[in-house]
Amino acid sequence: SKQFPAMNWLSNFLHGVAVGGVKMLKLSCVQRNVATSSLVIFVTVIGTVAIGFGYWRQVVTADPAIHLEVFDSAGRKSITDFRVLAGTRSNVSQRFEETHDVKVINWQPHTLRQGKDGSLIWPLKRSYADLCLRIEADGYVPQVFYDVRKNGPRTIRCELHKDSGIRGSVMTPGGQRMAHDATVALAMIRRHAYLKGSVFPELVLREINDSDSPRTRWERPVVVKLDHQGRFTLPTEPDPTAVVLIVHNDGVLEIPYSDWCESPHVTLQPWGRIHGRVRWGDTQGVDEQVNLSADHGDGHGYYGIVSQHAETTTNDDGVFVFERVLQGRVQLSCPINTGTKNGEKRMTNVRSRTTHANVQAPHTSVLIGGRGRSVSGRLTGLNDFAGVTFHIHPNAPHYGREGGALEWAAWHTLKNSPTGPQFFRNGLAVAADGTFQIPGVLPGYYQIFFSQEGRKQYIASGKFRIESEIHDVATLPTDVGEFRVRSTVK
Repeated sequence: SKQFPAMNWLSNFLHGVAVGGVKMLKLSCVQRNVATSSLVIFVTVIGTVAIGFGYWRQVVTADPAIHLEVFDSAGRKSITDFRVLAGTRSNVSQRFEETHDVKVINWQPHTLRQGKDGSLIWPLKRSYADLCLRIEADGYVPQVFYDVRKNGPRTIRCELHKDSGIRGSVMTPGGQRMAHDATVALAMIRRHAYLKGSVFPELVLREINDSDSPRTRWERPVVVKLDHQGRFTLPTEPDPTAVVLIVHNDGVLEIPYSDWCESPHVTLQPWGRIHGRVRWGDTQGVDEQVNLSADHGDGHGYYGIVSQHAETTTNDDGVFVFERVLQGRVQLSCPINTGTKNGEKRMTNVRSRTTHANVQAPHTSVLIGGRGRSVSGRLTGLNDFAGVTFHIHPNAPHYGREGGALEWAAWHTLKNSPTGPQFFRNGLAVAADGTFQIPGVLPGYYQIFFSQEGRKQYIASGKFRIESEIHDVATLPTDVGEFRVRSTVK
């Protein structure tokens, strides 16, 4: 009506005429007057046109939407209960697409809607620019429609096919026996599989209650148990990010769903094992908490779909062990206690107490911290280096970032801890030729600042990185390059 004010006036006028025509029709039926009846017929026709015009106006001015009609492809009958959720692409999914040559949709569980009796209206107002819809029902293969907004409001007919699933079987490492007591999870983007612990890693699953929302139910991965012969059936899943995770005390397998479909009868791989040590220079890291985090978003899978988290504590020699670990890249850290919340300790990671390892079977050695190594460099841009000193410290956290307050608390706690002097070095002198030496620098990311007597500002600054050390392997000196004095220094 706002777009067509003249048509709005005309439809209102004709609607009034139609109402008057109905009243006259009642009168004519009583009086049986031919002339009056003729007039009534004329007015009634005009009223009918007005009603049709009003209906057209309502359709034109209504919020644009997609009408979904969902049928069983075999019986052509509407499906009583089904689900629809929206998705969009993201920067992360685009990077995955470049390496895997597939189209990846980042599904948004909070948009999930329930369809009934084969029909659902999906509004286009405030929807994603590249809106995609996933339609699914129990016992059917999901179907995806891409770029739904491209052709505007319309009716989309979706025919879902019955799903008989794909049968598979599992054997323990080396093919020794059927792994009948294994657990199988089918995970995908926004439907993650999470392993907790390393002694006996447990697949953590959110408990489903009657009061849980459809979104909560959707986010839970599909989990099945094997029969006594080590066989199982998984549903058909068209999403390219889907991964099959099979967990057993004797072994584990993490495999893209598409690869598993080509060869569903699989043999588990051995678990990885980590034997590690914490050392801060000449001090062993005794009674230190060590956290393990494996988040496999590389090579075979999309970021975050399969992950493992565990924690342990070092012994009196600074040694720690993680018994069962997913093979591949992991992060190991010694977090810092930054206080308590609701009676529980808040442990925060800092990069200076973190390392990474590529875990392989049968075991992998890891060192957090180390003995330290000699670092050298050069300051340039001065004729006289008298009175020049410098200091270094681990990279400071960013202001304004989520979690920044905890990172700053951890940073200051590290500075004031017994191992703080290993990372925070002050009052170091630059030699007469501009060179400098720093002994025993531990692995990490550092900032360096140069000062000179009589000047209020730092005359130069920069950053450098010291690589992780390898246990029982001698470290080599590291040259961090040149740092030039700024010309605008006061």
